[in-house]
Amino acid sequence: MEFSVNHPLPEGPDARYAEHLAAGRLCVQRCKGCERHIFYPRLLCPHCHGEDLDWVGVSGKGTVYATTVIRRRPEQGPPYNLCLVELDEG
Repeated sequence: MEFSVNHPLPEGPDARYAEHLAAGRLCVQRCKGCERHIFYPRLLCPHCHGEDLDWVGVSGKGTVYATTVIRRRPEQGPPYNLCLVELDEG
């Protein structure tokens, strides 16, 4: 999987998330305090406000609620898929 952007590279938790994506892995944070999974990457757990967050790979299982194909003008790039998924991790 190739990861490229047209803006500055992220910092902090966003940078770690981007590193996982660039390596072909989908990872989310998990709070060691309350053991809940967290997405979008954050500095604090939104549930217990804990600071001890870890990165874990997702199982790849979940529920797909919607899917579509985004088609753009040829000069804007190829079509891509967009979907709304609830992962088993939450």
